[in-house]
Amino acid sequence: MRVPSDDENILMVSETAEKELADPTGQNLTDLPEKEMEESQEFALMEIEANSKMFEELVESEKNLQFITAHMLDVICILSSEWEIKYVSSSVQNVFGYISEELINVCAFDIVYAGGLCTVSDCL
Repeated sequence: MRVPSDDENILMVSETAEKELADPTGQNLTDLPEKEMEESQEFALMEIEANSKMFEELVESEKNLQFITAHMLDVICILSSEWEIKYVSSSVQNVFGYISEELINVCAFDIVYAGGLCTVSDCL
């Protein structure tokens, strides 16, 4: 068996990469005239920049939400149909002294004071 030379390997990779260079319409970019290729590349660059900006905005929004939920005086919980805590805001530490991670998958009724259980169940 003959081992391909480095030049042959580069050529094979180049041919494979060329096949994968397609725009969203599926047209091979190497078949485009130079002007259309430049326009397609500019469009792709604009899309990348837009996606990057949206990602940065999403990260900033997430940071803001985390800050708000950590410092509010209310506790937000998401419970399963079996009353298991699936999400609890980090403000639970300031309000009740629990770390939110330790309450995940705990039955909500297990952390209610026994004397207040009737009051809680009446509200539900």
